[in-house]
Amino acid sequence: VLPGIGLLILSLAVRSSLSLAAQAGLDRLLWMGIPLYVLLALLAGWWVTQRLRRGLDALLTGVDRHSVGELGWRIPHQPVEALQEIAQAVNTLAERVDSRLSDAVRRLAEQEAVLSSMNEGVLAVDHSLRILNVNPGAGRMFGVNPEEARGRTLLEVSRNNELLHFAGAALASSAPTEGELV
Repeated sequence: VLPGIGLLILSLAVRSSLSLAAQAGLDRLLWMGIPLYVLLALLAGWWVTQRLRRGLDALLTGVDRHSVGELGWRIPHQPVEALQEIAQAVNTLAERVDSRLSDAVRRLAEQEAVLSSMNEGVLAVDHSLRILNVNPGAGRMFGVNPEEARGRTLLEVSRNNELLHFAGAALASSAPTEGELV
């Protein structure tokens, strides 16, 4: 027997017997702990899912309210960072749309005021010569109510060949076209 070999074998034998006892204890702990671990993982997953779901529901509510014109409504603060970033982006978008819409309404009101106060007749048509807008001056010239003329074709409102020719030439040109009709 070589010196130290018996000690080595004895050492391995002791460790091996301790490992078996420890392994048995670990096995018992694992069999009892695995269901607990799975239950905790399920509860944590459920909690995260519910938290995300509440945040997504708030985002959807905000988008729905904005889509029907409630642009002043704001999506509340979200506890999840990614959802908060989306909420801020949607709120910013709603603010910008609201601002631009207010500007457009203001400009339209100004345009209507200018057109209504003009003595000259102003007629706006689309590419198919369908009337988009008629000011009171043009309504008097053609003997039509401006509100009733909207949506009708120029030919329905006026049988004036000179006007029809001018409107067709103006639409065909890419440059502003001016003219006077008597």
